[in-house]
Amino acid sequence: MAQVPLSMNPVQFSCSICLELLKDPVTIPCGHSYCMSCLTDYWDCQPICSCPQCRATFSPRPTLGRNTLLAEMLQSLGAVKLSEGPSAPPLYEDHGFEHATFDVSSVRPERTDGERLLGETRRYLAQQIEESESELQQLKQTLRSFSRLAKAAVKDSSKIFSELQEFVERRRVEMKELIRAQEKAEVTRAENQLQRLEQQISELRRRDAELEKLSHSQDQHRITQSMCQSYCSPVSAGAASSLVVSPHVSFGPVRKAISDLKEQLQSLYHREFPNITSAVKTVNILQMEKANKALEAGDSAHIPSLDSRTDLLQCEKHQSDLNQNSVTSQSSSTKHDSAFLFLCRLLFAVFGPVHSTQGAFPD
Repeated sequence: MAQVPLSMNPVQFSCSICLELLKDPVTIPCGHSYCMSCLTDYWDCQPICSCPQCRATFSPRPTLGRNTLLAEMLQSLGAVKLSEGPSAPPLYEDHGFEHATFDVSSVRPERTDGERLLGETRRYLAQQIEESESELQQLKQTLRSFSRLAKAAVKDSSKIFSELQEFVERRRVEMKELIRAQEKAEVTRAENQLQRLEQQISELRRRDAELEKLSHSQDQHRITQSMCQSYCSPVSAGAASSLVVSPHVSFGPVRKAISDLKEQLQSLYHREFPNITSAVKTVNILQMEKANKALEAGDSAHIPSLDSRTDLLQCEKHQSDLNQNSVTSQSSSTKHDSAFLFLCRLLFAVFGPVHSTQGAFPD
């Protein structure tokens, strides 16, 4: 009997990097599969390990392991040699003679179940496409909003630092005015004292000159009177004698106080800047918690074993029942049975279990 053709799209099992059928396939935590050599070369050229399709990032770099299940599927796909040719004539076509040993309609439920499986898978894919498109639109909108928020944050931070710069500039002007005022006050006080000292010296020299003249006089009464006047009205030197001139005047303490203030500001900045950096890094568009959990669980969590899938067991059980019901035609339908079972395994391995309210197969 003719072999039932089975058509599969090879694009579904091709590497998105080299666009060829997968060679030594590996599956990364996000669920996508690539050639091991292609993905290794791609990650070696990238600063961050990420999926070329969904852009999910992984840190640390995952250890790549060969997906044995998918490799066997691809090997079986090549062995079966799926064709795109026209469908073979139905097995139940009238051949002009009676079928005495088997029922020609025994393969009809198998084809119906295969079509139902494909229909359920297409509906599942349509749902996934709809959800992905919704996520795509939401991500685009979030990106636009994020760009606006980032621009506003840059503007606000620039404004705050400008205000801080203006504050420091005002303090600099105040400090300059304070030093100039102190300089003016001290210079004025010193100049006044200098003027008083000069006047005092002039007065003392004048009196000394008068006493020198009296020293040549013979009139004792006049000498006594002049001496009394000199001692009774002495030059006020108390203020001058109470002043102590600083021999090492300096603005060193002022400079030290300003330097201490600068160090305190720098210390405050270095202490608080990590908090600012942490606050900036918490603003994320994508949350990678699921990807990280998948990374910890390992690659096997994304492509479970076929033996653990209830739907696949149902598929094999249903195939076994069909074989028992058509014992007499087993030799003529073996290739078709293997192709159908391979299709079931391939769909489950790539797309996962298909959930239906009616079940994947009838009881």
